[in-house]
Amino acid sequence: MGILVTPYFMLSSGREAHNRYTQAVEQLTSDRSETRTAAIHALARVARDSPPDRLAVRDTLAAYIRENSPATDEGLLPTLDPEIASALTVLADLSTDPADDPPLDLRAIHAPHSSLAKANLNGAYLNGAYLNEANLTGANLSGADLHIANLFGANLEGADLRGAYLSNATLSGATLDGAHLRGATLDGTDLSGVNLRGADLRGVNLSTARGIVPNEIRAVAVTDGSTLF
Repeated sequence: MGILVTPYFMLSSGREAHNRYTQAVEQLTSDRSETRTAAIHALARVARDSPPDRLAVRDTLAAYIRENSPATDEGLLPTLDPEIASALTVLADLSTDPADDPPLDLRAIHAPHSSLAKANLNGAYLNGAYLNEANLTGANLSGADLHIANLFGANLEGADLRGAYLSNATLSGATLDGAHLRGATLDGTDLSGVNLRGADLRGVNLSTARGIVPNEIRAVAVTDGSTLF
């Protein structure tokens, strides 16, 4: 595995912080699981102690997750690897505040049952990600690329999905109660069995979405003349 030291690291934050960062990145390549887990938490401390380096740590962990938990068709496990779970938890903690962060790249990751509640994933690249039964309650996914993502059974209650690209994504059995979907693209999206109570579907074209019953949606979701069935 070759995790690169991100060029965004601020040398101005001090030699000590830089050395801690470099050491933690090196430990991510260890053959020992406990060493890699310790490195993840060490990176979290670097981000906490040196705010200018938060994005460097964030992007390093994202690269680690992409490389070590790809959403391939072969050998997918039904549960989330503990190390990846730890990295995602830290990533969520590092992505909760600034709405103007550069988009996070988590495309094609395998992260079932992951916890990303209230994470700032504005504009994130999550296309092809395997996020079945993930906890994304209150997450900011506005403008995120989620096309062909698997969100089967995921909890997206209160999530901000305005302008999100969900073309051909799987959302069957997901909870979208109170979610904001204005302007979201749902071409070919599987919405069978989705909970949409209080979801804002104004300005959404559902004409090619799969598994929907228009009258049932109108009865529970927020729709108007701009909602197309």
